[in-house]
Amino acid sequence: MLKRVTLENFFSFGRKTEIELHPNVNVLVGINGSGKSNFLKAIQLLYEGISGKGLEKLLLQEWGGFDTVAFNKFLSNKIQLSFEFDRNVFQRNEKSYESDNLSCPVYEINIHKAGDLNYYLHERVYDSVTKEEFLNIKNAEGFLKDGAENQGNEEFTMPKNSNLKTFELVLRQLYDQFSYFSISSFREIVSELRVYRQFDLSENSPPRKLQSYSTEKVLNANGDNLCTILQNIENNHISDFESLMREIEQINPMFKRIGFARLGADSQITLIEKHLNKSIRAQHISDGTLRYILLLSILFNPDQNFLVALDEPEQGLHPDMMNSIAEFVRNSQKENVQYLFATHSPLFLNRFEIEEILIFEKDKDNQTQVKVKSEEDFEDWNDDYLAGQLWLRGALGGKRW
Repeated sequence: MLKRVTLENFFSFGRKTEIELHPNVNVLVGINGSGKSNFLKAIQLLYEGISGKGLEKLLLQEWGGFDTVAFNKFLSNKIQLSFEFDRNVFQRNEKSYESDNLSCPVYEINIHKAGDLNYYLHERVYDSVTKEEFLNIKNAEGFLKDGAENQGNEEFTMPKNSNLKTFELVLRQLYDQFSYFSISSFREIVSELRVYRQFDLSENSPPRKLQSYSTEKVLNANGDNLCTILQNIENNHISDFESLMREIEQINPMFKRIGFARLGADSQITLIEKHLNKSIRAQHISDGTLRYILLLSILFNPDQNFLVALDEPEQGLHPDMMNSIAEFVRNSQKENVQYLFATHSPLFLNRFEIEEILIFEKDKDNQTQVKVKSEEDFEDWNDDYLAGQLWLRGALGGKRW
C-alpha cells in the first residue's frame, strides 16, 4: 500500500508536507481550493510519469509547465515529491523478492527548473527499512544498483551520453526486467495506480460510444473500455457481476440486467428494464445511472488495482447511490486495495471513521496543510454525531466557518 506522500512546492503545497495514509480507506475533505485535487494530482503524476502519457506531456502540455505547477517559482527552482510504500505492496506481484532486494520502496522525484520552459529530473529509489539505495540519477547521470531475480545486485553508472531522456522519469525508460528486476517490478506496481476524476458523460462521450474490445483488466480514466471491463467481470467473476447487478436493482426496482449491444467488433452497454420491450442504449442512459455503473465497475472488479483514487464520486448521484457506494467500500474493505476519496458529501462521510478522514485546509500563507483527528478529540460529543455531521457543524475543520 501507499504509506506516505511528501510534497513540497507542488501546487498549493508550499512548505514540506507529509501525508500519512490509512492502508484501506482515506477520505479527503475540505473546502474548494483547499488542495484535495492537488494531492490527487501528485498520485496522477506518479502514474502518468511512469506508465501513462509521460511527464513531458503532463507537465508542459496539460499543466502549463514548471511555473504553473510550483507553489512559488521565485522562492525555489525545485518541486519535490516522495512516495513511500509498505512491504505489502509487492504481495500483489506474482514474483518473489529476496530479502536483499527492494522491499519497502521510497521513490523521490525532484523536478528542477531549467530556463523558462525546460526542466530536468533527479530521482532516487531506496528501501525505507534498510536505507539501501537502488537508484540515484540526476539529469540522466548517476547510479543504479539492481540485478536479475535471485542473482544479487550490480552497480551501474549512467554516463552523460546515455540514451536517457532528461525530461522523462528514469523508471519509465528502464525496460530490461532481467537487468533491472527490482526497479522493473516496482514500475509494474506503480502501473496499478488509478486516479478517476469526473467522467465526461456528454452525448458523444467515451462511455456512451461504441467501444472496441481490449484485453485491459481495469477501467480507464475516461471510461472508454467500460464494456470490456463489465464483460470481463461477467465472464470470469460471475458472482461479482451478479452482486453488481443486485446493487443496481436495489436503487432501481425496474432494472433487470446489463446487456451488450454489438456492431461488428465493437459494443456498448445497454440496460434491460421490466415492462419495456426494448433495451436502453448507452446514449439514453441517465447521467447518474451511467456514472453509478462506472463506479460499480471499479469497485466490483476483482482485478482492480491496488490503489484507486476517486475525485468527488458523489457528483450527479442520487443520495441512495452515494450511500450504496459508501456502504460497499465500508463493508468490503480488501487488504490488497487502498481507496482515496475526495468528497463534499456528509452522507458519504457518515459511513467512515474519523481516523480515516484527511482534513485539508489553507493556512495564513495560502498553503495546504493536512490534519488528522481521532475519536479522542471528540470525547465530549458522546458518540452523538457521525463524521459527516461533525464536519457540517465545523467540529472536524475543513470548512469556511
